[in-house]
Amino acid sequence: MIIGLTIGFFLFVYNKFDLQVKAKMLPITTIILSLILGLQAYSTNDFMTLQIWICIFLFSISILYTYKINNNKISPLSKANSMLNNQLDNIKLNEIYAFFKLNELLTNDMNFHEFKEAFLKTPIYLNMDVPL
Repeated sequence: MIIGLTIGFFLFVYNKFDLQVKAKMLPITTIILSLILGLQAYSTNDFMTLQIWICIFLFSISILYTYKINNNKISPLSKANSMLNNQLDNIKLNEIYAFFKLNELLTNDMNFHEFKEAFLKTPIYLNMDVPL
C-alpha cells in the first residue's frame, strides 16, 4: 500500500496535467483511499483510525463540492468577459476601418467583413500618395 501511495504521489506531482485536472483528481483519490483504509480500520476494530478516515472522507467531499460550485460560478463570468472583449475588439477594428475609409487610404474597395478577415492576417494595401 505504501508503494502504491508513493507511486500515486509521484504521478500527481510530476505529471503534465493542468491544475484543474489535479484539483479534480486529488479529492477523488483521497475519497477512494479513505474508503479503503476506513474499511481496513473497521475490519480490525480500530475505531480511532476509522474516525480519522471518516473525517478525511467528509473533508474530501466538501473540497470536491466547493470546487464544483466555484467552477460553475466562474464559467459564466469568463464567458461574459470573453464576449465583452470580442465586442470591444470589433468596435476598435470598426474605428480603424472607418479611419481608412474616411481618409480614402484603402487601395481596393473592401467592406468591413473583408477588412476584418484580412486584418493582421494578410497584407492590406494602403494608398500612400502625397497630396499636392
